[in-house]
Amino acid sequence: MADTEDPLRKEFEALAQRAGLIIPDDRHEVFFAAFKDFRRVIARLHKPFDHGVEVASSFAVESAKRGAP
Repeated sequence: MADTEDPLRKEFEALAQRAGLIIPDDRHEVFFAAFKDFRRVIARLHKPFDHGVEVASSFAVESAKRGAP
């Protein structure tokens, strides 16, 4: 059985309850695994980036038009 004392599991349970989600028992561990993966992604996104890293949503219009008819 899953460890109910795990703080991350408690957070998952609280968020699911607050959102009104009803997670079927056979899918509960899959959703929890996805929640843990999502938390890891969020942690990576909140780290400072080097100034040389270009944000994917920023671009120069002229460079985007290169090669366009």
